[in-house]
Amino acid sequence: MRLFTAFSEINFVFLQTPGGERWYIQNVLLECSSNEKEFEHFRFPGRTLRFSTPQDNSFVLYPTPVGQAFTCHRDLSIELTDPDMPDTTATLLLREFKTEPFMFKSEGYGQDHMCSDPRTGGGRSETAPFIVGSMLALAALSTVTGYSIYRYFKIKKVQYDTME
Repeated sequence: MRLFTAFSEINFVFLQTPGGERWYIQNVLLECSSNEKEFEHFRFPGRTLRFSTPQDNSFVLYPTPVGQAFTCHRDLSIELTDPDMPDTTATLLLREFKTEPFMFKSEGYGQDHMCSDPRTGGGRSETAPFIVGSMLALAALSTVTGYSIYRYFKIKKVQYDTME
């Protein structure tokens, strides 16, 4: 196992959802020096690089229920950029990653909340709800159309203005 030691600092910023039921990683900050031998061909030698995730509020990484630890046994990658040099990017690779922002009622990690399987696209499939919703809409439309046709041909027309 090779440990990459050019980092001088790496920080994960954790936040909770507004309801407080989940936590997530909102920002990843990585600071390293380009003087290290791993960066010997870097175009700006002698510079301290500060990479981070996007600064907009839409960045939510690894949402996990409070009291559980996010655990992933597959490789994860996080794309980072340096705000001072927008054309310079970094990829943080995480392997056998386990994290929890605070200990919940104990000194150890909480129950594991496993990452999703990459073969499923990283989340729940929306195919079944789409098909069921489409069938329900088609059934409702067919019922209304059928009843309208039935009333048009079978129900006797009544002249309400002649009734007394």
